[in-house]
Amino acid sequence: MNFTQKFICWLCLSFVILTGIIFFFSEIHTASQKKFWTDETVGINNAITPKSYSQLIINGPPGEASPSPLYYVILRFLDHHKNQTNIPKLIYFRLPGILITLAVAWLICIILWQEIRKNNIDISTKIIQYILLMAIPFRFLFEEDVYYYAMESRVYALWNSLWFLCLFFTFNDRYTKYLIATLIILAFTATGISFQIVALIFAYIIIKIMEGETLKNISLNSIKIFFIPLCIIFYYGIKVPSFNYTEEMWGTWQVFFSFWQENSRKFYFIIFTAILCLIKKETRKFCIIPLTMIILLLLGPVIYHITRAKGCFMTNRQYIYYHLAKVLGILTFIKLIPYYVKQKTPKLSIIYSIIFISIGLGFTINNKAILAFAEGIKNAFLPG
Repeated sequence: MNFTQKFICWLCLSFVILTGIIFFFSEIHTASQKKFWTDETVGINNAITPKSYSQLIINGPPGEASPSPLYYVILRFLDHHKNQTNIPKLIYFRLPGILITLAVAWLICIILWQEIRKNNIDISTKIIQYILLMAIPFRFLFEEDVYYYAMESRVYALWNSLWFLCLFFTFNDRYTKYLIATLIILAFTATGISFQIVALIFAYIIIKIMEGETLKNISLNSIKIFFIPLCIIFYYGIKVPSFNYTEEMWGTWQVFFSFWQENSRKFYFIIFTAILCLIKKETRKFCIIPLTMIILLLLGPVIYHITRAKGCFMTNRQYIYYHLAKVLGILTFIKLIPYYVKQKTPKLSIIYSIIFISIGLGFTINNKAILAFAEGIKNAFLPG
């Protein structure tokens, strides 16, 4: 590895780490200025109401729309040790969401960084991958609702971050054991994950069939990966209570379709990456992520109908995973690049490099993310 390669390689890693540091201190500053709202206070109370951890795990937190207990177990643990720390309570109870969001972003980026560094590919391809890799923490950590809910003492940051990690582990069969472990943890996190796992199962089966695997192998591998998480989801799913919110509170179909249409714009880039995945036989394995997200988008009306049938009100945080569409598009894009740039002439390689960087950054960088990042720098380094 020559000097230029080393410089770009370590510049990329430095940017990833720096972006995470900015996110962390910005979130801490904002959390310290923001009072607990009703749902946060209720969530903490619901975590400590059961007499024991075992009761909380078996029955779930009382009064919550999602009886899956993991986040409330974490809150209960924090509550038991709150007098042993000098951290202000506004920050203390919000640390899990901030830390898990940051940890997942760094973990995914470092794994990808290591893969790019070790891959035996030409420098121009690596440069494209490094540039797009630097966009991942920026686009994930400072993406609208991801940034907002990371600083709340609610389950959404844990749910969304673990889902991001889960999809990342679908890239390679050697990550299967980590995929299973993440799915099991997710199953203990939120009952809403049931829709996401259904979408993932469909995408997994479709892509494996397209790759030419036998139905026997697909069936056995599907059972191996999804059986335990589905059992856990079913256990807590039957405990989901019904509510009696009025239509004015839980929204009409017109309100939902307006929200659904607006958020579908986030999926243009990931639909494009899905097409790129399917063009080449050797890249179809990467289509599990785009296809899962597209299926989830199409399932939107079904998810809303089930939520409505339970008498719950509609809120954008129930669809927080929509905000991952663009960053997952970048993730898939990075995997695709070597298959499209390799074995090209130098001139074509440059053209492909410009096209991939322009498309990748053009679809993912917008004013909101830039403003959030700038605000993050201000909060992190100039909090006064």
